[in-house]
Amino acid sequence: MNRKKLSYALKLFLAMVLIMFAAQSVLAGNSNPGIAPVKSSPGGNSYAEWGAKWAQWVLGIPPEQNPLYGNDVLVEQENCPIVFLSGTWLGSSTTSLTVKPNTRFYIPMLNYLTATIWDLEYGAAVAEMRGLDPNDLTDGELIQLAADNWLFEADITEITVEIDGVPVENPTQYGSVSEPFVVEDDALGFGLAEPGVLTAIASYAIILSPMQPGEHTIFVESYIDPSDDPPGFPGYYDEYEFDVTFVVTVEPGYASACD
Repeated sequence: MNRKKLSYALKLFLAMVLIMFAAQSVLAGNSNPGIAPVKSSPGGNSYAEWGAKWAQWVLGIPPEQNPLYGNDVLVEQENCPIVFLSGTWLGSSTTSLTVKPNTRFYIPMLNYLTATIWDLEYGAAVAEMRGLDPNDLTDGELIQLAADNWLFEADITEITVEIDGVPVENPTQYGSVSEPFVVEDDALGFGLAEPGVLTAIASYAIILSPMQPGEHTIFVESYIDPSDDPPGFPGYYDEYEFDVTFVVTVEPGYASACD
């Protein structure tokens, strides 16, 4: 092979390698088409920011209307451009809803709320486990550590998600921890809206792109195994299991979800 042909073959080979790496990079960035990558900012907010907004929303709904208590609630306009869905504390539920075209969904799979009124001691223990001095950290940083430890260190969760019968690959990749925030409306009476109380939320959640007109089924099943309690905190995690099915009908047309 002469030098010119060798140069051409080498360039072709390198081009193929670059294409392969690019394809692998795209696949690695989002292994579930239709779900926003966890490092993205759909609707102008990160996953962690949407998690905090979802927490504010669900905490502000009275128990007799709250989806956590098995009620069918869909609040569209307040949360545009993404609609919030929610599971239940009652173990199992099915929610049917009809939405406008171009609707995106924030769907929590499992989450954990920390607060300065009950998690400072745990956050301090996590800090020490990570070689940090709790005295050098703010209350907000301590509850963030508590949330982060639950999300990324405590191997206690099992999550299954199916969208129209197709399993979501590795659903626990969609994990995020919010910045500390102040709860504006605590309709559930946890005391989180009291002055000086900070809250953070660790969330496994997916943000789903708009679906085609017609009927769709979203199934989420989650389980917490409390056997892996943090050292020095026996019984800290409660056993928890739920499954929720959302039967979503997307209207035909071209309107915005926010119209």
